[in-house]
Amino acid sequence: MSAQEPSAISSTFTFDQRLESSSNLGLEIPSEGDTTLATTTLGYAFSSETATQSLSLNASAKYREGNVPAGSDTQLGLVEPRVTLRYALEGVDSKLTTNIGYREDDVTFLRPLSDFVDANGVLILPSDAEDLYGGGTRNDLDMSASLRTGIDAPLGFNLDLSHKDVSYQDVTSGGLNDFRRSKISAGSSIELNEVATANVGLSFTRYEADDIDNTERDTTQVDVGLNYALSARSRADVSIGYTEIETTESGVTTTTTGPVFRAGYEIDMANGTAGATFASTQKEDGERNTLRFSREMTLPAGSLETSLGVTKFSGTGSELIGGVRWQNDLPTGSMNLRLNRDVRTASDDSDRIATTIGAGYTHSINDLSSLSFNASYAMFDNTGSSNDSTRTDLSLNYSYALTSDWDLNAGVTYRVRDEDLVGKADSTTVYVGIGRSFTVFH
Repeated sequence: MSAQEPSAISSTFTFDQRLESSSNLGLEIPSEGDTTLATTTLGYAFSSETATQSLSLNASAKYREGNVPAGSDTQLGLVEPRVTLRYALEGVDSKLTTNIGYREDDVTFLRPLSDFVDANGVLILPSDAEDLYGGGTRNDLDMSASLRTGIDAPLGFNLDLSHKDVSYQDVTSGGLNDFRRSKISAGSSIELNEVATANVGLSFTRYEADDIDNTERDTTQVDVGLNYALSARSRADVSIGYTEIETTESGVTTTTTGPVFRAGYEIDMANGTAGATFASTQKEDGERNTLRFSREMTLPAGSLETSLGVTKFSGTGSELIGGVRWQNDLPTGSMNLRLNRDVRTASDDSDRIATTIGAGYTHSINDLSSLSFNASYAMFDNTGSSNDSTRTDLSLNYSYALTSDWDLNAGVTYRVRDEDLVGKADSTTVYVGIGRSFTVFH
């Protein structure tokens, strides 16, 4: 960063103290009993931004003490460190972004579905979500880097690298195995004329799991495609490629190969857009074909996004997929609804159907206080097993501004885990806490 380049710098410190009492905190079968905890959370965030560069750092940790039932796996003391570092650099027709993040989580406290809602209110489930119960520690390392050149030029290139490493310590859930997934992809786009752009891409993905079979899987894919502006309002794209998947389990290697194909169409409507896509992909257990229709629109006081389609796995029947995301602003708050049924890649690298439903309501009582309610539901269908499982979370929270610097939060949460071959467990937590954050600008 040059001395002549002005920058905006901020540092934010956060403090939170929470007291809570829970029944069957680990959602164990049979119930593990009651738990009372006091948790102190300290956090720090730093950001620096100029016209061409941005840097951000976020870090936090918790100190937890309390009374836990005999045999409980709840961890006390210094727990759950988290750190994320992001850097971006923009040049002439180019951009470089890098991210690295590390977090340790007590499995007991990671399971609430609200932990998986992103900044846009979408419930993004981790690949091991259905097996996150009981005790132990989950360690998650994420790294990625992306380089784009020729962004507004007739010829552009892109390079993407990513690596994810998830490991577990002292876990009681039998479905959790350490796994690693790395991917490198490169591509190029060539502007043929004012309405057509050609693309070519190459990617390699490696998956490793410390399961009973010591699974290793290498996936290589190459594809070429074309983006075409049909008119001022409509666009189409098509791509075709080839995939090779080499899987080694218990020392035995098998290879799966096949074509991949994608075609899409999008049109601008008077209010929003509408589109359709068809995709044929390859997995180690065969081909999967997916057809999907979508519609996005702006509402007078919010937005609505919908999709509906069908997907078919090789050798199995078709599955209905789709989603709804609705947001509506109210004079004294907001409401939202999120529904999604789609294929997800689980931590064992298998495809599974997951259905998630989320609803939220926030009401501003006055200038100092507010009330919020959130409900989440997730159903996991293992396409290769009948051992389906569901998760349900309900929460009610009250917030009050004690001063300009201090906030009070109190509420109750109710969680349920129901697995076909295991049974049903529920947990209720009542909590109260105070927190403060303050930002220093330079």
